[in-house]
Amino acid sequence: MASSIVKGPLQMIASSLFFALMAYYAKLASAQIPGAEVTFIRFALGVVAVLFLAAFGFVDLRTRHKGLLVMRGTFGGVAVLLYFLALAGGSMTNSTILNNSYPIFSTVMAVFTLQEGISWATGLSLLVAWIGVGFLIHPNFHHLYWPDLMGLISGILSGVAVAMVRELRIKNESAWNVFFYLSLFGCIFSLLVALPVWVWPDWHYSLLLLITGILALAAQLMMTSAYKYCSTALGGVLSMTTMVFTAVLGICLVGERLTLGESVGAFLIIFGSIWVAWLTGGSKLKATE
Repeated sequence: MASSIVKGPLQMIASSLFFALMAYYAKLASAQIPGAEVTFIRFALGVVAVLFLAAFGFVDLRTRHKGLLVMRGTFGGVAVLLYFLALAGGSMTNSTILNNSYPIFSTVMAVFTLQEGISWATGLSLLVAWIGVGFLIHPNFHHLYWPDLMGLISGILSGVAVAMVRELRIKNESAWNVFFYLSLFGCIFSLLVALPVWVWPDWHYSLLLLITGILALAAQLMMTSAYKYCSTALGGVLSMTTMVFTAVLGICLVGERLTLGESVGAFLIIFGSIWVAWLTGGSKLKATE
């Protein structure tokens, strides 16, 4: 049980922290580098890393689930591309929060594809967390502009992709294969968008791009691995702490300030995450060991 908690929920929270740091450095890099190019560099580093490990026998890229991996790579790659485009054109907090609306969609997907049941308490905790999102970003959909729209669409596509990750991990597909296909198809889609607006970075922005790629590599692998040890609902809500970490980074490093409503939203997200972990952690984790 203790081992599953470390491999599942705690690994998911660590992944959320790394994703928040990735968003921060991607935002810095986007000051000069187009969002699609930042996305391509992030994915290219992932492809290179996996191929390097495979060449020396540390990673086996053979799979019996190529079709599902291609679908996951397509949905996930486009979702990340839209997220980075939203990040470049909008605010770091709004883009991250809209992208992380995916637990609602992944949970619905899991009901139909994985037959995962959701208790009323788990559903209520998801609702509490979603209300927290509303407080945190206080959206005004009468004035929704394109970065927010792309962020929301990236959240929907991420929900589909996350449900596929969960299914792949149940089938014992390796985290490396899942990550490789995401990176490969993400490279293809982002390169097509980036080529017309390509900008060669100087050493400073090259370093920012490298840091972004390394953080993304670590975060994605931890997230993919964690979904073998926790349900889609549990993993999805815990991953929503990315928004809290992003807000903290905004306050400490960018000088942003949270209003009272945004602070209430952050509290509700944390509360909802703890609640769903307490309610579903034991049985769901045990079932996937």
